[in-house]
Amino acid sequence: MTTKKKNSPKTASGAKQSPDLAAQLLDAHVQFEMRRFTPKGIEKTVREEVEAAFQWLEGIRLKELASADRVLGVMQRNVVELPVAGGLTELIGEMSRMVIASKHSAETTLDEIIPRKSFDAIVDKASSLDRVRMAAIKRTVRNPAYSRLIADAIYTVAKEFVLQQNLFVQKMPGLSSLIKMGQGAVRMAAPSLEPAIDAQIKERIEAQVETAIHDSEEFLMGFLDGDRIAGISDGTWDHLASLTLEEHYSNIDADDMEDFIVIGYEFWMEFRKTEYFKKTYTELVHYFFEKYGDKEMDVLLEDVGVTSDMVILEIVEFLAPILAKAKTSGYLEERVRQRLQAFYQSKAAKDLLA
Repeated sequence: MTTKKKNSPKTASGAKQSPDLAAQLLDAHVQFEMRRFTPKGIEKTVREEVEAAFQWLEGIRLKELASADRVLGVMQRNVVELPVAGGLTELIGEMSRMVIASKHSAETTLDEIIPRKSFDAIVDKASSLDRVRMAAIKRTVRNPAYSRLIADAIYTVAKEFVLQQNLFVQKMPGLSSLIKMGQGAVRMAAPSLEPAIDAQIKERIEAQVETAIHDSEEFLMGFLDGDRIAGISDGTWDHLASLTLEEHYSNIDADDMEDFIVIGYEFWMEFRKTEYFKKTYTELVHYFFEKYGDKEMDVLLEDVGVTSDMVILEIVEFLAPILAKAKTSGYLEERVRQRLQAFYQSKAAKDLLA
């Protein structure tokens, strides 16, 4: 009895092919790719691809890869419209509490994180801003609250002088008692009269303090000159520099920090939707493309300090551990096989292998 040979499968063109060849090639290709996913293999591949990309970018201009409108669209979707997850604000709050409670705050002084030369540079610049200083003084002394402060100070001094510092009244037998009796009678007869008189006196003084305000403005202009500000700042630094961060934080507890975070969050949620913010970032993006749009990408990357070695290092640093985990778990091979399988099962591959 003779055994009939099985016919090999035919392609659409009628050619025969091995039923296992495509699968064998797929397995071989998958294993070839997997052997590249070693620490050295990953670094070699990343280096080759990044260096090739940098070389390619030498002839490519920014406006050929991106446009201002595309960048603005990204900002609109991801900066303006994207909801801020509650978990993010919660994490920020937890981290702020950790900073305040950290032992490092108890071991670190202010001058360890802010060098004296940096502080002096800030003070020197601030003290040279004469227009800012003058504007700040003018706005302060012309504020109604400042007028009330001056009026209250004058009233308090005058009242203390009249009621407590008049030696004649204090030494005259019986006169002091008589005045007190009169004050008591007034309070009993018209309880609201004395506060009303006090209020009228304060209003009268406040109406007359324009000269005092003008004088105080001139005084502060002359007093708070650059040298004086520098001297005050030196004294402030001498007092604060040696204090630990924990001592600086002593008046702010974890709840306060959390409140500040909530305030900042609410401000940002409103500010990002304002026309001012939109017009500002739109103007900045267009300016960036006006400046760099016609420049080749290698020039742009050089201007912002990005090199191929820097990119290679950071990609390998973050990608290698992720790929190592994906490889040991089998996920990486599964994805490689899934990606290649589509080709080896395609009609084009079957025709070539016939």
